[in-house]
Amino acid sequence: MSGESLDLVKALAAYNAGPHRVEKYGGVPPYSETRAYVARIVKDFNKKKVAKGQAAPDNTVVAKSPAQTKQNSRNAGSKNTTRTTAASAPSR
Repeated sequence: MSGESLDLVKALAAYNAGPHRVEKYGGVPPYSETRAYVARIVKDFNKKKVAKGQAAPDNTVVAKSPAQTKQNSRNAGSKNTTRTTAASAPSR
């Protein structure tokens, strides 16, 4: 994950839960409301970027939700990791 998208996720979490909680937990706090909020905003942001044709050069999703970040961390050690791309991201 790039530093830019990590900063976006932390900023969204701080807006929702407060900066002191983001600092306390070292990222998105483990509150379902905050995680859902961040995921919703990131999803909408990525959806709009793809719709405008402004996806990242290699079509990777610009920002990841906390759930995606956690899943990718778990898969980091395995050989069969999958990378979420704008082209493969589910659309609604």
